Amino acid sequence: SAKMFSLSELTSASLLENAFLKVRIETMNDAISTLAKPNANGEFSYRVEDVHNWEVMAYQSITALRRYVKALGFGLDESRPLYVTVRTKQAGVAADTVNAYYTHNYFDSKAPRTIKLFGKGTYAPGQDRNVYWHEFGHYLNESISKQVGMDYAGDSGAIYTEGSALHECLADYIAESTGNVSYIGKWIAPNFEGYSAGEPLRSAADIQGQKLTYSQVSLADGTGAKPERYAVAEWCTRVLWDIRKALVAESRDIGAVRSDLLMLSALSLLKKDTSLSGYRDAIAQADQQLFCGGHQAVINQAFENRGFVKSATLANPLAVTATIYGVTSTGSTTSSISPGQDFTFRIKITNSNSQIARNVRIKLESTDSRVRGTTYMQGLGDLAANRTLDIGSTGGLSFEYSVYGVVDSSTPRGTKVPYTLRVMTENAADRLLRGEIQL
Repeated sequence: SAKMFSLSELTSASLLENAFLKVRIETMNDAISTLAKPNANGEFSYRVEDVHNWEVMAYQSITALRRYVKALGFGLDESRPLYVTVRTKQAGVAADTVNAYYTHNYFDSKAPRTIKLFGKGTYAPGQDRNVYWHEFGHYLNESISKQVGMDYAGDSGAIYTEGSALHECLADYIAESTGNVSYIGKWIAPNFEGYSAGEPLRSAADIQGQKLTYSQVSLADGTGAKPERYAVAEWCTRVLWDIRKALVAESRDIGAVRSDLLMLSALSLLKKDTSLSGYRDAIAQADQQLFCGGHQAVINQAFENRGFVKSATLANPLAVTATIYGVTSTGSTTSSISPGQDFTFRIKITNSNSQIARNVRIKLESTDSRVRGTTYMQGLGDLAANRTLDIGSTGGLSFEYSVYGVVDSSTPRGTKVPYTLRVMTENAADRLLRGEIQL
């Protein structure tokens, strides 16, 4: 019922929405007559399997988390409405698809924010409160970080970045902490191969005593299977949950709240295209600001116990070679590049050192405004000692793991425009490869 679910802030007694949050079933343009309505007692009362109950769950869970975060003192960007569709119908998406995602619409200032849940049946995402909290967590990430673009490269097409893993990590953390459970996705997991009823999609606690360490998820395997954002995110939540447990042990009454305040405050300190190291440092900085640095040892120990330690400086720089190619409308590559045509690079990166190269990234830059990076940065993970990553070659990573750009279509043919490929790692100086695009 409305009382049981505490449906606060409704702007209409007969519709699950307020000035910010709009709950729908299939699309943003659902007919009002198809949506949940209160009964004669003014209660939104439906059976659990009824899609209208999913609407109630969406409204109540998101509104409750929104109020909690505001009570912690965080301002939220509500300049655009947030539409939530609990059983989304979308062209091109199969009816049996099970998925959920948040869209911030960075590149369309007139579009609303959206949370879309796909799927119906016994284990539909729309019936799982943790899914709403997780997806709303992505909104919180963007809003509390002041839309700095913590994973702007991912929004621009990158396959993997540490920012993308952190986005998932923090969305998982806030869902888990809000529910006071160390897992996410138990309800929906049976929809996916390899999961059985009662098994979570991801866990913030070690399973069967098997300790998860950073090297298990971070090392690039050369196939694209690792690193993978959700695996790195799961490792990250275990670090944060270890910190949370320490704060709860310190104060059973308010330890969890202090942990949430710490994690969200750190989020507010992040920079564009952030990293796990950046977030670790932000947690330490937030702890200094909030608790006079009283948890520095706890924070350091949580990261170090799971294998995230400061890497030794590389004795030798990474060896890098790159060849530029044009990209045709069918996605194939060509040696010639025309104005307005996408281009990309075959890139080979070798770590000849005896230490790991930490958080290797490639970034496309140019001092010429006519060159625009589209997928301007890719994260490649940690590169093990004496290992090579080959992007764009047969048997290596495909070109989709490379960076892409385009030269303005008005640029005259015959022009040479400069570019720079920057190869970055956290424990060595950047490598710069400068060249020209001959149009």
